[in-house]
Amino acid sequence: MRNTHPLLPRTHPPIPPLVKNICLLCCLLLAALCTAGADAPAYTIRFGIMETDKTTGLTKLTETTTLPFKTRETGFQFGFEIIPPDDKPYTYQVIGHLPSPPKQLSGLLENIKPSTTITSPTQQASGTYWQPNYFDLGDPLGEWKLDVLVNGKLQRTITFTVSDK
Repeated sequence: MRNTHPLLPRTHPPIPPLVKNICLLCCLLLAALCTAGADAPAYTIRFGIMETDKTTGLTKLTETTTLPFKTRETGFQFGFEIIPPDDKPYTYQVIGHLPSPPKQLSGLLENIKPSTTITSPTQQASGTYWQPNYFDLGDPLGEWKLDVLVNGKLQRTITFTVSDK
């Protein structure tokens, strides 16, 4: 019997056990989906200007999103650092998105045809890894993007500007 008095709480018929079980199962599945990526290791990716101290030989990375266009001959280098959560080996790959194709590619990329999208070969590393890069004559000015993949998964997209100022 339902209570219809406006000041008294309403009573409802009991929820059938099958409905309760379905609701519980849905809650458990939702909780599992929410925590599925929680146990995946997080890799820290830092990007900026790389400078090597001439006396100690240690490399320092100064984070920035604006880079001056200075070629390899000046000694200027920029790049990224991958800091893993543990000592396990990992693979990394970089996909570069440039405002226009460079005139030439060098280093690991020298056998790749210049384009606005350049994919590096997959490399292996362990521990903290530094990836220095240099500008060559003919590299474009403007906004660049680097997708850094670790173990085949995108860890960070780095957006930066290359300027002649």
